Amino acid sequence: MGVVAGLVISFLILLQLTYTDSRVRSVRQLVRLIGEDTFLGRVTKRENPVRDRRVAISILRGLRTNSVTRLRYLTLRESLHDETALLRLATLTDASHEMSKPFSELSVPELGTSSTTHVDILIVQRNRDLRKDVLEALSGLRRSDRKLAGVLLVG
Repeated sequence: MGVVAGLVISFLILLQLTYTDSRVRSVRQLVRLIGEDTFLGRVTKRENPVRDRRVAISILRGLRTNSVTRLRYLTLRESLHDETALLRLATLTDASHEMSKPFSELSVPELGTSSTTHVDILIVQRNRDLRKDVLEALSGLRRSDRKLAGVLLVG
């Protein structure tokens, strides 16, 4: 009887943690949140030529649409620990790139300043960033004069 009660309690705790966890865990979750037209793709540390090329094509379309040649990667709260996947994408698109300060550290004047040479790519770190932060940053970027290519899931 004790084993059954323990299993039921464990299941209830697991169920509660699943519903209260608001981090971005999957591509499907992110696409539902932001929409398919804004989603650029997902990259990982491990190279995947097919997936990387598909993401690079989406980024290249964003560069051409905005008539710019430089990428500016913008994380939400924390800087990336490993930027090799982003470097691979910049190499595939033949575009120069830079890492911006995280969105949470940018001042309002910095967010309001547009650039004629850069397009922003919002970086969402899988299993780290919160869904509400993604929505707030995306909304802020859309209201600003900054050019946005889309949202990229890393991890």
